[in-house]
Amino acid sequence: MNEDKPSILSRKQLRRERMEKVMTKVIRVLFYYHNVNEGKQNIFTACLFIGEGGVLLSRGISICSALDIHNKKDGRIRAHGRALRALFKETDCDEINSNFNRVGHSTILWPLLETKSFFPSKAMYLPKPTEFESELITKCIYGEKS
Repeated sequence: MNEDKPSILSRKQLRRERMEKVMTKVIRVLFYYHNVNEGKQNIFTACLFIGEGGVLLSRGISICSALDIHNKKDGRIRAHGRALRALFKETDCDEINSNFNRVGHSTILWPLLETKSFFPSKAMYLPKPTEFESELITKCIYGEKS
């Protein structure tokens, strides 16, 4: 075995240790949903990782297609994983691609377009909180509305 390269086991262990260290920064995980069509379907699920002092460390977004059967648990899992990826990699990832060449498929695209009007990516590191997120963070962390 080559002594210069770490074994697969040691790389996994290093990654796990780094992940544990990264997660110590998170003091609260919040989820919220956005819909614009009178409650018929959520457009996206957002997961926020909040740090000390109410700092928004990362945000993960899961977009619900108009063709999907809404599944709250699946949306939370995807959004949580994306928030975790952004925090772990310390960068934005997964740009929202609404430039599909699908003529006559506006029903499929509108959730992407709606979400992209709020956020450029599905996984964001140290993003600027929206006004709604700022109020949500203040209420959850400090128990009061700003």
